Amino acid sequence: MGDRTREPFPRGTFCWADAGVRDLARTVDFYTGLFGWEARELDSVPGQYVTFLAEGRAVAGAGVAPVETDVWNLFLAVEDSEAEVTRCVAAGASLLVEPSAVPGSGRFTMLQDPSGAGVGLWEPAPFAGFEVLDAPGAPSWFELSTRDLPAAEAFYAEAFGWRFERAAVGVPYAQAFAGDRMVAGVMDANAFLPSEIPSHWGWYVTVEDAAASTARAVELGGTVVREPDPTPFGLLGWILDPGGASVKLHQPA
Repeated sequence: MGDRTREPFPRGTFCWADAGVRDLARTVDFYTGLFGWEARELDSVPGQYVTFLAEGRAVAGAGVAPVETDVWNLFLAVEDSEAEVTRCVAAGASLLVEPSAVPGSGRFTMLQDPSGAGVGLWEPAPFAGFEVLDAPGAPSWFELSTRDLPAAEAFYAEAFGWRFERAAVGVPYAQAFAGDRMVAGVMDANAFLPSEIPSHWGWYVTVEDAAASTARAVELGGTVVREPDPTPFGLLGWILDPGGASVKLHQPA
């Protein structure tokens, strides 16, 4: 997809990734070293939040947060935060963080879906989110690893109108569509997810050389969860950054 306009994303599609971290300097050092991102500090809260840029285009953010383990949070685009909270709670979600303003940017909300995965909502005002997709250093895919696939599918279908199409990938897996747009994958993770890891949303970042990026992640203090494996979609790898936040690597086929 490459560059995109700065118009809002369609409702119910992923529009932003934001890490809650304990040590922002460590996070900045890792991701600038791994993906070549530039970290731009938010002037209103010095030392507390950065926007990451790939070739000058926004691809993610990170901010200091009171977390036990650093975590990447993914956000779905919405137009009316309060209405969406009402809809999502009625569909079975739990409200974790009430709609909250980010001055000059928009409003965010945090929920937990019925399968236990955290998911955010973003109402742009005026910041829409990702400024580039499917390019080196930019997001390429979003994926739910869930311990309750039927509950997850039922929630996202009711709350956001997603429909699901089964895919033959070796585990129970479905591709999620918002209208005609494929927006994410959802899979039953019970067969491979360690017992201590709950349901969660993850994301893939495009890289040109997954093996080299994996090796570089280790040099920078990261941990390899899964070495890059060949798939019909390209090479896919999985790492943890030094704070424990999970990010997956995608070298397109």
